[in-house]
Amino acid sequence: MNHGHLYVRRREISSAGPKTVIAILIFAAACALRFGARYVPGFAERAVTIINPLMLASLGRVTGLFNFSIVEILIYLLIIIIPVHLFVILFAAFRRESDAGKRMIGYLTNLLILAALIFFLYEAGEDICFYRVSFSDKEGFGRGSYTTEELTEVCKYLTEECNGLAGRVERTPEKIMVLSADIETRITEYMRKTGETYPTIAGPYYIPKGLIVSYLLSVTDLSGIYSAYTNEANYNRDMPDYNKPFTMSHELAHTHGVLGETDANFIAYLNCMNALDSDIRYSGALMGWIYCANELAKRDQSAYDGFYRSLDAAVRSDLSANSEFWARYKSPVTESAKKFNDSFLKSHGQKDGTESYSKVVDLIVSYELKK
Repeated sequence: MNHGHLYVRRREISSAGPKTVIAILIFAAACALRFGARYVPGFAERAVTIINPLMLASLGRVTGLFNFSIVEILIYLLIIIIPVHLFVILFAAFRRESDAGKRMIGYLTNLLILAALIFFLYEAGEDICFYRVSFSDKEGFGRGSYTTEELTEVCKYLTEECNGLAGRVERTPEKIMVLSADIETRITEYMRKTGETYPTIAGPYYIPKGLIVSYLLSVTDLSGIYSAYTNEANYNRDMPDYNKPFTMSHELAHTHGVLGETDANFIAYLNCMNALDSDIRYSGALMGWIYCANELAKRDQSAYDGFYRSLDAAVRSDLSANSEFWARYKSPVTESAKKFNDSFLKSHGQKDGTESYSKVVDLIVSYELKK
């Protein structure tokens, strides 16, 4: 009788062998990518140029067939399925069903493969991208420094752009900007055109997707999030509309292997400012104004005050609505999420952490002055 039980356990364990080997191989491949990106010169750049097109052609193409976020649905399903499955197995063990041990081992090996796959997709679709040559360096943008006078000149230009576009976009009775129809499709088409101008981000683009439960982004102070596991660009559906085209463009840049926040912001600026649609261009001009004007405020408060006062009343309404929106969600959770995001970016070679978002000012200034 004892020998019989021992035989069953050995058979159960041996049946999990192939799955365990698969998990180990996937995990080893992920570790190789992580090590190569950090310690082998040129590895990350070469790997991204090979892997990213494959991910766009496979994951991106499949998830791009749907107009909702696949990764969001998968997260909710996993939250439900994993505990329920575990409960069923434990219940079977409690009842001493004959196959309970086999089912438990199968459950654990499946979890092992899932964890290894998640690790690999993260390394292949996100982590290694942090260590490649930056978009701005490849395309020759940025000078590393700029004078206050140059910054003031660009702020003047962006103020005029915002004011000129403010009356050309749809608005609510409260004078808050509203996007025109088909914004996801239009943004995607413009990103394809931007990719034709800048080969670093060339290739197929699939529509960005607003999260069904965008509250989760709002409470963590996020306007968008990129999923390396499904190659999807997701954005906060609830935030003020002027934020959305810029954010969509930013997250779409991530799908093409541009993980540096400075570069993703700059690509968003380029995409929006080169658009013909007034609502998209307004988004780029106002987001650019915010970054540049905030930097100007650190150098010359009186100049900033002057530009703010000269903004059209409708533009100031959009800025106020945006501040009020994010203020509603501010909590200890928000602060914790900010600290986590800051630490995450720093751990991936972005020494400025969340401050790297605002480093886009150098790229905007150099671009506008060159233009």
